[in-house]
Amino acid sequence: MSGTSWILGLTLLMGSSLTATAQTTLPSYGVQGVNVIQSDGSVKTNQTIHWADGVIRRVSTDETLPSSARTLVEGDSLLILPAFIDGLNHAGMPDAVAPSSYGNPDRPSDPTYDRAGIQPHRVAESEFDVSHSSIKAHQSAGFGAVNSSHQGRMLPGQSSMFFTQAQEAFSGYESPLYESALGYVFQFEGAGGRAYPSTDMAIMARFKQLLYDAEALQQHIRYVEGSGAEQMEAPQRDAVLESLFPLLNGEKPLMASVDSPEDAERVLLLADEFDFSVIFATSADLTPIASKLTQSATPVLFQFDKPEAPDWIQKEEKEAAEEESEAQDETTDETATEDETTVENEEPSEEELSEEEKAFRTRQASAWDAKKGALRSMLDAGLMIGAYGFDGKVTDFYEALRFYHEQGGVTSTELLNILSSNTAMILGIERLGTLAEGSLANMIVMHGQDWLSEDSKLLFTVSNGHVITIDND
Repeated sequence: MSGTSWILGLTLLMGSSLTATAQTTLPSYGVQGVNVIQSDGSVKTNQTIHWADGVIRRVSTDETLPSSARTLVEGDSLLILPAFIDGLNHAGMPDAVAPSSYGNPDRPSDPTYDRAGIQPHRVAESEFDVSHSSIKAHQSAGFGAVNSSHQGRMLPGQSSMFFTQAQEAFSGYESPLYESALGYVFQFEGAGGRAYPSTDMAIMARFKQLLYDAEALQQHIRYVEGSGAEQMEAPQRDAVLESLFPLLNGEKPLMASVDSPEDAERVLLLADEFDFSVIFATSADLTPIASKLTQSATPVLFQFDKPEAPDWIQKEEKEAAEEESEAQDETTDETATEDETTVENEEPSEEELSEEEKAFRTRQASAWDAKKGALRSMLDAGLMIGAYGFDGKVTDFYEALRFYHEQGGVTSTELLNILSSNTAMILGIERLGTLAEGSLANMIVMHGQDWLSEDSKLLFTVSNGHVITIDND
């Protein structure tokens, strides 16, 4: 062998060795003696879960792990739940591009697609960044997957499902993408500035015209591609319109963000006319149109934001809590003295309120009760409810969950179901949302007796088999 050949052979050997070192097999893990809570609320104690290559291999009672598996945790004070799924978000995506960056249109009534916020051809994986701080926040809250899309205006793009997995590169697990282009994101967000569309009705009119144009183009292409169409003029191709063909053909849904039942009805009318399916994303109560939603089998992704009560209700609740605490502690003369000094700063009593103020407070109280019961009301109406829109604030998110549980009458089982298997079902992701053999290894490990309790502590989020240690300090 010549010296040159020997050096080349050594270089190739070293190169292959370095590659093997950089990309290792995803470690095999397991937990033992833990309590497993499924999305349907069923609980099994003393369970062993083993996962390898991102897939759950074994869920059984009191069994030992394979010798090749690393023991992540063990102990009967630990809870294992399906990891949460964020049904729609902008996590991991760059900030929205300002409309002005596309320039001022010569004809404000007919701006370019980009200037009008019409970009349904964009897919999220082109810019998704798993190292983004928003993804780390999702990990810390227990989300193992997120359906993410570009930020933008009325049609910012198509969302894709991503794992929140760690950044480490393992052979075959470099990409966090699970499924591309799940659906089209739609929002009542005008083009901004003087460009059309700017109002909700204008957005609906522009969207409708867009669908008519896409429908006509698709038909033209079919005619030209058919037999006997040699003399027909070739269509003018349009990437934006062509990207909407799967929506028109019923292959992908429209994921519509709405703030009211009225906006939802507008979208339903359009969906009925063009025969496409819809998934609504909202924090509003859609019970007023529940019959239309159930008839069309339209699911709802609900955002868990803790609503704020009117100031006077907050004050009354605080005073009631203080009175209860004082009664338990056997109030003293000193407390009575303190109460006397604060009388001057108190709001007028019910008797001192004007009739107008009483009527106003009655309406506010009714609206507040409806807000608290919105999720319960939609569940009772038979709507399929999932979750979306985690904003990165872990403490607020869990407070919102406890709010809907304690004041909204939603059980912890229903909440877990909404956050996991329901969202997976709505998005058509069958291997997420459950802890069963063959399911993808997406789960959370908590210390405590009740996953909703303030005393519980999230220890690990497992996403696509990747173990992410959560720092709660």
